[in-house]
Amino acid sequence: MLTRPPVSSTTRPPLPTRSVTIGQQYPHTQQLRRPALPSRLSSVRSASGPSQHVNFDQFDSARRNDVAKKENSSLGHVESGEDGAEEGRPWKKAKIEPEEVMVSSPTDQDDEVQTITPDEARVLLPGDPMSLPPRPQPARRKPTPKNRLNYDPLRKATGLQPPAIATRLPSSKRIADFSPWSGTHPEDVLNETIIKGGYYDKPPNPSQNETNSARHSIWPNLSQKNNVALHTLSHLFTQVLEKRAAMGRITAPSSFKLPPRVTVTDTKREAWLKDLANLAIPLRRQSRTIPHGIRGKGLLEQCLAKEMPLSRAIWLAKCVGANELRAFRRKGVSGTAGSHGEAKWLRDWTVGVQQFFEGVAAECGKDAWRKKIDYAIKLTSSLYIEGLIEREEYLDWVVRMFGTAEEKSLPLWVIIAQIYWKELVKSGCRGRKLGAATFKHLHALDLKTAAAYVALKDRLRKLIAILAVTERGCLIVPGVWDKYKYLLEPVEKALPAHLRSAITSVMERNERLAVPMTRTFGNTRSPMLSLVDLLDAVELSVRFCDLTTQCLALFPNTDDLVSGLLRWASSPFRIGDARVYIAAGIVEQLYRAGHDTNSAILDYLRTEVEITPAETSNVGMLMAQLVQRDCFVVGKYMQWLITNGATSTGVPPRPAAVVLTALPTEKIPRHLSSLRDALLARIGLAVQESAAIDSVQESIWADLQKGSTKYIDPSGILQSLSTSAQSTLATALVQQVALRAKHDGITDTSFCLVRGVLEQAHQYVAITALIAATTTTDDLAALASAADTLATHALVIAALGQLTSLFKAIYAQHIQLRTHREFNRNFLLALLRLAVRLPGLDPGIPRLLKNDLILCDQRSNAAACSPASDNLVSIIAEQLEGDDQIDAVFASGNTMDEATFKRVFLRVMARADGVESGEGSAQSRLCGWVEQLRVIDATELEKVGKEHVDMVMRKNEDSASASPAIMALIASGCLTIDSIFPTTGATEWPGLAVSWLRFLAEPLFHSAFTTDELYTIDLQRQQFLEERREMFSQLMRSVADHEIFQIDSEWVIQLCLNLGASPKDKDGSPDDWIMPERLSSAILQRKRPHVAALDPCEVVHTAGALNIAVSATWLRARVIRLGNSASAAETRHALLEAFRSNSEVWPQLLSAASPQMLRSIHESAVDLVLLAATNSSHDYDEATTEMTDRCCKLMDLTYPAARDEAGTNVLTTVLERVKIIATALGAPEHVSQRQLLTSLHTLLQVLALYSSSTPESSNAQACTQVAAVLLDLLAGTLAPQGLRLPPQTMDRVHDVAALYTDNLSMADLGSLGKALPVPLAKSHYLASLLPDLRPQDASLALATRVPASRPPRALPSSGAARPPAPVRPRPPFPQPGSAAPSDPSQPRQSAQQSQLPSEMKYAPFQVKRWEVLPDATPTVGENDCSIGLGMFGARRV
Repeated sequence: MLTRPPVSSTTRPPLPTRSVTIGQQYPHTQQLRRPALPSRLSSVRSASGPSQHVNFDQFDSARRNDVAKKENSSLGHVESGEDGAEEGRPWKKAKIEPEEVMVSSPTDQDDEVQTITPDEARVLLPGDPMSLPPRPQPARRKPTPKNRLNYDPLRKATGLQPPAIATRLPSSKRIADFSPWSGTHPEDVLNETIIKGGYYDKPPNPSQNETNSARHSIWPNLSQKNNVALHTLSHLFTQVLEKRAAMGRITAPSSFKLPPRVTVTDTKREAWLKDLANLAIPLRRQSRTIPHGIRGKGLLEQCLAKEMPLSRAIWLAKCVGANELRAFRRKGVSGTAGSHGEAKWLRDWTVGVQQFFEGVAAECGKDAWRKKIDYAIKLTSSLYIEGLIEREEYLDWVVRMFGTAEEKSLPLWVIIAQIYWKELVKSGCRGRKLGAATFKHLHALDLKTAAAYVALKDRLRKLIAILAVTERGCLIVPGVWDKYKYLLEPVEKALPAHLRSAITSVMERNERLAVPMTRTFGNTRSPMLSLVDLLDAVELSVRFCDLTTQCLALFPNTDDLVSGLLRWASSPFRIGDARVYIAAGIVEQLYRAGHDTNSAILDYLRTEVEITPAETSNVGMLMAQLVQRDCFVVGKYMQWLITNGATSTGVPPRPAAVVLTALPTEKIPRHLSSLRDALLARIGLAVQESAAIDSVQESIWADLQKGSTKYIDPSGILQSLSTSAQSTLATALVQQVALRAKHDGITDTSFCLVRGVLEQAHQYVAITALIAATTTTDDLAALASAADTLATHALVIAALGQLTSLFKAIYAQHIQLRTHREFNRNFLLALLRLAVRLPGLDPGIPRLLKNDLILCDQRSNAAACSPASDNLVSIIAEQLEGDDQIDAVFASGNTMDEATFKRVFLRVMARADGVESGEGSAQSRLCGWVEQLRVIDATELEKVGKEHVDMVMRKNEDSASASPAIMALIASGCLTIDSIFPTTGATEWPGLAVSWLRFLAEPLFHSAFTTDELYTIDLQRQQFLEERREMFSQLMRSVADHEIFQIDSEWVIQLCLNLGASPKDKDGSPDDWIMPERLSSAILQRKRPHVAALDPCEVVHTAGALNIAVSATWLRARVIRLGNSASAAETRHALLEAFRSNSEVWPQLLSAASPQMLRSIHESAVDLVLLAATNSSHDYDEATTEMTDRCCKLMDLTYPAARDEAGTNVLTTVLERVKIIATALGAPEHVSQRQLLTSLHTLLQVLALYSSSTPESSNAQACTQVAAVLLDLLAGTLAPQGLRLPPQTMDRVHDVAALYTDNLSMADLGSLGKALPVPLAKSHYLASLLPDLRPQDASLALATRVPASRPPRALPSSGAARPPAPVRPRPPFPQPGSAAPSDPSQPRQSAQQSQLPSEMKYAPFQVKRWEVLPDATPTVGENDCSIGLGMFGARRV
C-alpha cells in the first residue's frame, strides 16, 4: 500500500506543543497526546503535520508493524506486497474521528520483520471452514511518565481536549469553567438553588446582593430639561479624551541620523554586503556603519551580484546617496553653487544607473541572464518610482535606447518602453520621438517573415495602435511621414471599425504638415505628369488590369484618360513602338469595362492642337490595333468624319481624316469598305496599292532565292505604302512563311529577310507570328535569330501578351533538340540573355542554360586538334600575312604560349582594321577567329581584349564609326559590353566618352559582319542602355561641350529621348545636368519644326508633361548664359505666366529659375497668401480657394531658396493677423466663422512652413513668440467666454505649435507655461506641449496656524446694554472617581484662546527622498524618522 519512495535522509518533524502554566511557576511546553484509533487512512499526503501525531520512533520495526496492523485492523485487509522491503517509507496521513495522525513506515534498513511460524494444528487445509475474524483489541500503549511535556491528566481522565482559547487558571483545575461531565461533579447535581441561581465556584456574599435597581437614583438627573446632564457628561468625556491625546502626543525632537560610512577592508565590505543581503539579519544591525567605496554603478553591480532584496538595495542606495549629498553641505557650499553640485551628482548617478542597465542588457545570451535582467529591471524601476534619479534624463535615455536598439535587443527595449509608457507619452516631444522610433523599427522588420519577427511586428503595430487611439499627437511626425506612412495600413485593418477613425485622423494631420514641408519640384506633379511617369515605367511584367486601375486613379474621367494615352503614344518626345501597343492594351481594358472610349478618341481628334505627321501615324497605328481587337466602331468614326467636315477638300488633309488610311481593310466590314474608299478619294488619299504590294513580295522572294538576309528597298516602295497596305503585306508574308515551314522548315536566311521587312513596316503582330512559326524548326541558327528578335522587341511582344509563351516554345524546342543535336553557342547565349530578363521565370531555366553553355565550351575544347603541332603554330604565327595563314594557325593547334597568343590576337585585330579600311572582305571570319581564340584561352582573351578595347577607344575619338575589332569581340559572344566598359575614366576624359557614346548609340552599318552578328550587337547595346542609364547620362555630361561631338545629330537626339530626354533623380525631378541649348532646341523643334528660334514665352507655352525635362533644361541653360541681365526678367515673367495660366508643369518649370529669381518669386507668393488670408470679402468661392492653394504651393516650392534669409518679418506679420482672427472669432456678433477659420488655416500653413528654418539669433526669438501666441490661442478656448474652435482647428493649432515647442529649451518652455492664464492640467493640448516643472512633492505643504489679523474693535457706548453672560451648566451630581482641577481658571483661559481668530499659513514642503530610510539607527527611538513625527501630531500607540 505504501508505494512512495523512501525518505531515509529525513527525520520525522517534532510534535507540536502547547504552552502550559501550572500555578505560579514558569510555563513549559506540553506535548500533544496521541488520539484515538483511526477510522480510515487518507490517501492525501500533507506537507505540514496535524496537531496530533502518533510517534512510533521509540519502538523497533517489529513492534511498529504489529501496532500498525492492530490499529488498522478495523479498516479491512491491507495488502503488504513488497512494502516491507522499501526503505525509508514516507509519512502517511491516517484520519481518525477527531483529527488526523501520521502513520510511518520503517525508516531503518536494518530493521528486520519478525517471521512467525504457524502452528501445524492451526494450519488450514483445503475444505476447512475459515476461522472467525479477530476481535478488535485496544492498542497497547507505553506508559507515559509524569514529566512528559504533553502529559495532560485531564485529557487522560476524561478523554476530552480543552479548547485552545480557554482561560488557564493557576488552580488544580487549570482551565476556567471547563469540567467535562463525570457524574460526580457538584455542578452535575441538580437542585432548586442551582436551577434558579446557577452554579458558582465560590458562593456569593449575601451582603453584596443588589436587591434594587439604580434607575431611580440616576434617571431624574438624566431626564432634566435641555439634556443638561447629557451635555455635561459628553463635555467631561471629551476633556478626558483630549487630555489623553495631549499626554500621548510625540513631542520629542527627531533623532534621525544617517548611518555613518567608515573605511573597512575589502573582506569586511564583502561580509557586510552579504549580511545586508541576508533577510535573517536585522537591518538595524547593518545601519550602525556603512563601508566606504560603494557608490555609483559599482553599488548596483554589488546588489546584482549578491542578489540583494530590492528593499535593502534601495535602502543602501539611499544611505550612500544621502551621505554624498550631505557632503556638499559639509564643504561649506550653499545656495546656487550647492544646488548645481547636487544636480550634477544626481546626473552622474543617473548615468551610472543607465550604464549598469546597459551592461546587464549587453550580456544577453549568457548564463542566468534572464534572472539578472529581471533584477536589473526591477531595481531601476524602483529607483525611478522612489524618485532617486533624474527623471527627464532617464526617460530621454529610454527613448534613445529604444530608437537605436538592434534587432536582437529590440524585444527587451520594447518591454522597457512599455514599463514607462505612461511617463513617456506625457511629454509630446518625447512621445513623438517614441512614435518615430517605433515606425523605424517596424519599417526595418517589414520584409522579414520569421516567426520571431512576426510576433515582434505585431507588438510594434499594437503600440502604434495604442498611440493612435490614446495619444495621437505622438504619431504626428511630418519629418519621416513619407517614408513610414504605409505602415499604418495594416494597423488600421487590425483595429475595430469604431476605432479606425483614429488612424484616419493621424494620417490627415501628418499629410497636412508633411506636404508643405516636403514639397519639391519633383513630387509636385500634375495627373498628366504622373500618368506619363507611370507609362514610361512599364516593364516586361505588364498587367493591363492593374495598369488600367492605376490610370483610372489618376484620371477618373475617361475622356481625359484616353486623351492622355493618345498624347503619350503619339508624342514626338518619346521613341519606340511599344507605347502604341501599351496604350492600345489600356484602351481595350477600358472598352471591355464599358467606358465610352470611341467618343473619347473622336474628341481627341476633334481638338485643334497642332499634330505632326509622326503623331498622326502613331495615332493611326493605335486605332488600327483597336480595330484589330474589335474595340473601335469604324462606322461611327466615318459618320463622325462626314458630319464634322473632316473629309472636306483641303491641303493638307486634316489629321483626323489621315488616320483613315491606317485602318486595316480586312477588319472593315464590306459595306464600309466602299465608304472608306470614297472618303479617301474625296480627300485625295486614294491610291491603288495592290500592285505595289505584289512588287514588294516579288522582290522579297527574289532576294530569298539569292540567299540575302537583308531586304534593301532602293526605290522606297515599302515605306511609301500606307499602314493598312503594310499590314496586308505583313499578313501575306507570314502566311507564306508558315506554309513553307510546314514542308521545308524555316531557315535562318528566310527568317532574317522576312524579319527585316516586317521591322521596316513596324508590323510587330506579324513579327510575333513569324517567331511562333519558327519555334518548330530544327535550324539552330534560325532559333537563335528568333530568340534575339524576341529579346529586341520584348516590351512590344509583352504588351501583346505573348512574350512568355514564345520563350517557352523556343526553350521547349531546345530541350527537344539538345539530346540528339550538337549545342549551338550563339543559340544558348541568345536564350540565356532573354531568360535572365523575363520576370517570374522558373530560376531553374537559366541555371540549365548556363550548364548547357559550359558543356558546349567543354565539347569545343575537346573537338580541337591535339597539341602535337604546337611547334608549327609558333612558326606560322611569325608571319601572318593573309586570312589563310590565320586559318592555318587555328587549324594547327589548340595551345599557345602567352606571346604567341598575343601575336595572333593582334594580327586578328589588325585584320579587322584592314576590313574597316576596305582591304578585302572577311565577312563571318572575324567572329570565327575570335571564337577560336576563346577556345584556346578564354581568360587570356578577356585580358588582352580589354586592353585592346581601351587602347582603341582612346585613339578612336576622331573616327566616324565603331571599330570592327570591338564589334567582333562582342558579336562572337566572347566578351560583353559590360565587361569591357571601363569602370573609371570614361566620364573624366571627353575624348574617351565620345568614343564610347558613338560605339553604344551610333547606328551600325558594316559589311564585314552578317545580319545576325549586327543584330546581336544592337541587342547588347540596347540592353546595356537599359541597365546603365545613369552611365549614359554621365557620358552625355562629359561630351556636352566637346568640339568634335556633333551634339545635334539624329542619333544623339534619339539617345536623349531614349533616356527620357533628361536624367532624373530619385524623386523624378530633372537633374542638375545642363543640356546644351543647341541640343534642347533641336529636340523641342521636333514638335514645331517651322519655328526658327525659340524664346522663353514660346518654350513655356509649349511645355507639357511629355517635354518638360527638355523645356526645363533649355530654360536653365538660358538663365545660366544670361545671368542677372535684363533678359532674365523675361524668363521670370514667363514662369509667372505659366503659374497664372495653371500650366500642368508650372512647378517643374520653376526648377529652371536661379536662386535669386526663386527668392523674388517666393516673396510675391507670400504676399499673395497673406492677402488671401486677410480678405474680408464674403464671396469666398471655389476659384478663390483654388487660387489660394496654388499660391501656397508656389510659396512652398520656392521656400528652400529663401530658407537662409531671416523670416522674422513674415512671422511677425502672420502673428499679428492670427491675433486679429482670434479676436474676431471670440466676438459673438461675427458671423463669417467659416471664412475666418479658412484664413486661420492658411496662416497656420505659413507658420508650419517657416518652422523648419534655422533657429538662430533673432529668428529663434521669433519662434518663441510664435509658440507663445499659439499656446495662448489654445488656452483661450478654456476661458468661460473664450474661443470656440472646432476639433480639427484645435488639432491644427496644436500640431503647428508642436513644431516650434520641440525646438525650444526647457527654460523657454517653463517661461511659456508660467505665462499662460490657465493651468496645464486643464488642457490635454497644453499638457502635451509644455513640461510639468512642478516638484514631485508639489501636493505637500507645511501648515502652520497663526493668529489672524483683525481690525481694532470700537469701544461700546456707556448706555449700551450688555448682553447677559451665558450660564455655564454645572454637573447635577459629582462624577465618581473624578478630581477637580487644581486651577479653575486654566480651562477657561484655554477655552478663550481656542476661541481667538486664527488662520492657516501654508509653505511648500519638500521631502528629502534620499533620507526617507527605514531602520536608519541601530536602536529604536520615539522619533527616529527623517521627517519629524511632531509635524503630523503623531501619538504613541
